[in-house]
Formats: sequence, structure tokens, C-alpha cells
Amino acid sequence: MTFDTLLVGEIQMSTESKPVTPKEIFLAYFFSGEGYAEDSDTGLQISISGDGCEFYNISENNEPLYIPRKGKLRDPYIIFKDGYWIMVHSYGENISPILFLLKSKDLKNWTPMCSLRLEKDIPGGNNIIDVPTWVIDPNGHVHIIACLDHNHHWVEIHPLSDDPETWGDENNWSSVTEMTDINGDVLIQGNSYVDVKDGVFYMGFNDIKSINIHMRSSKSLVSGWSLPRVLSPKYEQNCFDSVSFIFLFDGTLRYNISCGNSLQYKQWYIYSNDLGMTWSEPVYIKHHGFNHRINWAEIACIKDPDAIKSLSDAGLLRLII
Repeated sequence: MTFDTLLVGEIQMSTESKPVTPKEIFLAYFFSGEGYAEDSDTGLQISISGDGCEFYNISENNEPLYIPRKGKLRDPYIIFKDGYWIMVHSYGENISPILFLLKSKDLKNWTPMCSLRLEKDIPGGNNIIDVPTWVIDPNGHVHIIACLDHNHHWVEIHPLSDDPETWGDENNWSSVTEMTDINGDVLIQGNSYVDVKDGVFYMGFNDIKSINIHMRSSKSLVSGWSLPRVLSPKYEQNCFDSVSFIFLFDGTLRYNISCGNSLQYKQWYIYSNDLGMTWSEPVYIKHHGFNHRINWAEIACIKDPDAIKSLSDAGLLRLII
């Protein structure tokens, strides 16, 4: 055997043993417990997946990764920005229409940043904020959209700087803007999620009664949204809660849906390669490593190489690779 042969063999072994960095990873964010956030103390829980179907608890136990001082964490959603995972969440009880921001290096240890008020308190009324989510626009700027539960108006707020170091000061955030359609009417609807493809915003949402799911599109996040197009996925239930609407690395549109939250504790996804004109058969989603049934989870597709490296540095990819 020659030296060249040995060298080739070593190169082949080195190549075969080198782990492959995935192009996308799925993270699911939800609050602990089987009930609603206002029913009991709730905290942050996260699961990770390589295929978007089988998810695994990132914690070594079933305790929440983070729980607010007064409990009642509701509807968490997380993005990666400049080396930090940054979470927005709302509060479960009818106290004040406020969002909360926190940051983390490893998804497990969280530091509060600030709170953001979306409107004045409604004395004795419904002050809950529903499903706040991050949206990154085509220019890389960050926004939060959320629903004012008392009237189901959808609103937007964004930082005045792209530097997350400034986000801990509520004065460095914009005023709240109501989102409108092509007729200038306020968007009044249920759970709504937005992602971007080729410079266009696409929105998936359920109506307030959770009977149907719909889709809109717009060149602007806060205005000009098209009139809703009813979608017709194949599924036996007649109750749909939208729980995230995302484009995958290859451009496929994926819609994550649940069956009325805690009605049946089921969540599944469908996908489309023609922007929602036709849909795949439903695929059920499973979460492993929890001692309770998951009734709701927002799912994000992580495509940023720096974010995937952060997951690797935190030792989380070992759960799925």
C-alpha cells in the first residue's frame, strides 16, 4: 500500500466522520401545562426537531425553562439576533395589555429586558394579548405583531434600532400601529402568523370562531393586506387554530395547525409548493420528553447559520443528530 493510498483513506475517513451541519432546524415554543395560561402558573418550554415532525424537550426535566415572578407566561415566541435568542411573550391574566422581552445565549437561561405596553388598561375588561410573534422584513428589520384580544385588532410595534442592546429600553420602540387591509380596514381575526418570501409578506390565520383558516399577502407589513382567501386543507376536524405559518429552507410553505387548542390536544402540519393553492395530506406532530400533553406550540424554522451554530454550541443538536 502506497503513501498516496494511505493519505486518500485518511481523507475519506475524515470526511465520513465529520458531522453535517443541517440547513434548517425546527424549534417549538409553548407554555407549560395542559390548560390555558390564565388557569394556572405557566412557564416557557421548548422542543427541538430535525424533521419538523418529531420534537424533543431541550430540558433535562419537565420543569419550565423560565417562569415569570407571578407565573402566567403566555404565547412565547423567539428569534435569534446578534448572538442572542430573544423572546417575546404575553401574560395569561387580564391585568394589562403588555408584552415582555427576554434574552438568552442558550435557550435555557433567560434575562428580562423590558416590557412593552400596547394600549391602555381596560378596567374590568379583557387585557389579554394573543400570540405575539416576531417578523423579520426583507431588509432584515425586526417587528412584533400581536392581537388585542378584546376586539381582535392586529397591531405592530418595532424597535427604533436594529441593535438588540437598545431593545431593553421601551423608549427605543415605535408607537403601536394597527394593521390594515387594501380597503384600509383594521385586521380583525384570530391567531395570525406572517413570513416573507421574495419580498412579499404572507399571512396565515384562523377566523375568530376557529372554523376556517385563511391566507393574505402584502408588500407592506402594516397595510395593504389582500382580502382573505379561505384555505381548504384535508382534515377531518372542523376547528382550526393557526399556530404558525413558515417558509422552509427550500421555499416550501408549511402551515402548523392545532385542533381548538385543548379540545383534542392534536397538532399537525400541511405544506404547499404553490403558495397555498393546494396542500399536502396532514402530518401529525409529536413532542417527546414532557409529562403533559401539548395543546399548543408555535413552530419556527431556524435557517440562519449563526443561529444553528448557537444551537450546536449549546449542545442541543445532539438531541436530534
